[in-house]
Amino acid sequence: MPPVLSLTVEPGSGDSFTAIVEGPAESGAPGEFRGTASLYGSSFTLPVSGRAARTRDGRLAIRLSIRYAAVPPDWSVRFHPLSLDVALDGSAGGRPVSWRGRVLWEDIAVSADPATAAGFLSLAEIRLTDVSFSTSRGVADLSVRNPFSFPLTIASSEYRVEAVGREIGGGATRGVLVRPSVRSVVQLPVEVENGPLAAAAGRTLFSAGDVEVRLRGWIRLRLAGGGDVRIPLDLGGRLRSDS
Repeated sequence: MPPVLSLTVEPGSGDSFTAIVEGPAESGAPGEFRGTASLYGSSFTLPVSGRAARTRDGRLAIRLSIRYAAVPPDWSVRFHPLSLDVALDGSAGGRPVSWRGRVLWEDIAVSADPATAAGFLSLAEIRLTDVSFSTSRGVADLSVRNPFSFPLTIASSEYRVEAVGREIGGGATRGVLVRPSVRSVVQLPVEVENGPLAAAAGRTLFSAGDVEVRLRGWIRLRLAGGGDVRIPLDLGGRLRSDS
């Protein structure tokens, strides 16, 4: 049997995202939906509207457009790393809807094209600032957009740098704050082994040029409630030397 509720999230590159909540066939009807949504039993409800339609198996799917900045901070305080508790009340097609359900994060479908994803997280460049005989140090400038009205924290991260498919270095961080409602540049420390770098890039970098690289790994976002969300990193950019 299908779950009581299922959820698909489509991040938008603008100020809103789409949430598609699918529920029991006997609730509501196709047509306009107006109502409220809440998470984790919070008393803070969010007015929502959208359209309801029947799925192929007869269930009702309600498509909602929600502004990032309208998401109540209290929801992040109540965040649970394993599941999402959803409450949706209102009227669809002139018939009442009152849905309650718990959706595992692993069962939530997230649909975002590469261009949209890059609007939230991208690699501006990696700069080598201290070049020595065997190793070099620098920073990876990570452009991060936090569209919510509350801050996010990068609790930890771990990553490696690759050039021409070859690992040349990496790094890790802890405790980086990402401010709300803005785009920030987060600097990730990087240590590069000169031998593998020279083998991968030849003389290009050290003759006032730069090379294409990829940053792979993960960052772990921590919300106000203490729950963590692990986000994979696989970003392309350029590596250059300031020295």
